[in-house]
Amino acid sequence: MKLAELIQPLTTQEFFSSYWEKKHLVLSRQSPDTYRELLSLDDIDRALTEMGSRYPDITLATGEKIPSAAEFTFADGSIDPVAVFRMFSKGTSIVLSNMQRKLSKLTALCRSLTAETSIPFQTNLYLTPPRSQGFRLHYDTHDVFILQIAGSKNWRIYDSPVELPARGRGYGTYKETPGALSDKFVLQQGDLLYMPRGLYHEAISDESTSLHITLGANSVTWSDFLFEAMATACLKDVSFRRSLPIGFANPGFDVSQAKNEFRKLLDALPDKIDFESTLNGFANELIRNQGPETRDQLFNVIEIDRIGTGSIIRKRPNLIFRFDNTADGINLTCSNNEILFPELTRESLDYIFSHDTVQVSQIPGPLDTEGKLTLAKRLVLEGLVTAHAPSPSSAS
Repeated sequence: MKLAELIQPLTTQEFFSSYWEKKHLVLSRQSPDTYRELLSLDDIDRALTEMGSRYPDITLATGEKIPSAAEFTFADGSIDPVAVFRMFSKGTSIVLSNMQRKLSKLTALCRSLTAETSIPFQTNLYLTPPRSQGFRLHYDTHDVFILQIAGSKNWRIYDSPVELPARGRGYGTYKETPGALSDKFVLQQGDLLYMPRGLYHEAISDESTSLHITLGANSVTWSDFLFEAMATACLKDVSFRRSLPIGFANPGFDVSQAKNEFRKLLDALPDKIDFESTLNGFANELIRNQGPETRDQLFNVIEIDRIGTGSIIRKRPNLIFRFDNTADGINLTCSNNEILFPELTRESLDYIFSHDTVQVSQIPGPLDTEGKLTLAKRLVLEGLVTAHAPSPSSAS
């Protein structure tokens, strides 16, 4: 699912120009099946009873307090489903964190959004019993999309004293007082809510069980970039690593002289920062942190010797990658891996990674038939493409 599908009928251009990091958005669709393919109550049941879930991936919340893990786990930390559902029946909400790691449809959703935006996404799931509240009034330190999957919730939005808080500035850090109530609405099944980080909110379920997905957007900010760029500059230039003037805490210290020295450092800083290197560092970190999409990899490896010139190789969906030229060849960064290819494979790789499917015999470039087969098999082994027998029409 692409972002445009997530926020329809709004366009992505309208969303980023009018709402992103600016104000909340409510999309009331009167279409209960909008997110039917993403998640169901049965998925929640399986996650709690069949997937070996453990604390703290599963937590509970009542609005008033956070129950201790001992109340709903076994001695080894695994979840006791009977205890969880018993507490749920008494008004306790169930929180399933980072479920993109376990549910393939949520994995695909996060990978798709990350490939499109260069923002890492995660999913937390909230199952709330009727007439209950999971968390009391608070704000988040990352932007969120709320996808209402089942039931409905009454939401209240309040003015906030802090705009776009940094990750370390949680709502309890400085004890800010929420502002006035600015909006209230009911989120029905199939509806969407977007909230920029820092927006105070609370929600209470209606007369039925509520299930929603919270899509968390963990953006890299300019302050993150600046900290990293400055840290690198300080490592390279000894001027930034020198001590503050001797006696700077003593009475009568000449502050003006120290301030002039500091201004000299600031003036020199732009020339010390390597913008492209810092940007590439964040890009590579984003790419490496995206786990590989390896469904059916076992069968691809078992059948790898059957790949022939008529075979079709298909690029893995939502693949996030980058090529870098090096003295030794072409470096491909993808998932938690870096793969070096010979320079003569450049044209072939560009073509393969710019097309969804390619027949091995049709791979362009200077490679001979054996070279094309070797490249195709290498890409299969690395989990970057899947191999398929040719269709009858392409084989004829």
